[in-house]
Amino acid sequence: MQWYENIDLNKDGELDAVELQRALATCNLHFSLAVVAHMIRCCDRALMCATNLVSKGTANVSQSII
Repeated sequence: MQWYENIDLNKDGELDAVELQRALATCNLHFSLAVVAHMIRCCDRALMCATNLVSKGTANVSQSII
């Protein structure tokens, strides 16, 4: 949790592209801001789809997240 708090610079509980880019760079993973923003959009869409499947009762949480 402390690691997350250190990279969530604006303390809003979510990582924006700049914060995630900095976090990845600490692990020697360097991506452009555009690529990091795309990663976030893909993850957001995947989680939205998983949430919709679960709420409709067509999948359980472990299936939808994988």
